[in-house]
Amino acid sequence: MANKPKLTFKVNGINQPQAQEGCVDISEVIAVGDYVVQDGSKFRVIGKTFVMEADVVVGLEYDMEPA
Repeated sequence: MANKPKLTFKVNGINQPQAQEGCVDISEVIAVGDYVVQDGSKFRVIGKTFVMEADVVVGLEYDMEPA
């Protein structure tokens, strides 16, 4: 079984992913249960993790499953 894809946002604006379906702006909040399109495939967000470094949020990581 393949690893579930992840969608990662860096808070500082580096390495941002391509525009996601239904998201007007990178700063728009993606919630668990939302659908996104990445590399032409549709996924449903099933988890959200804040990536911390030294007690500072440096990124958001979303777990996804094929939709």
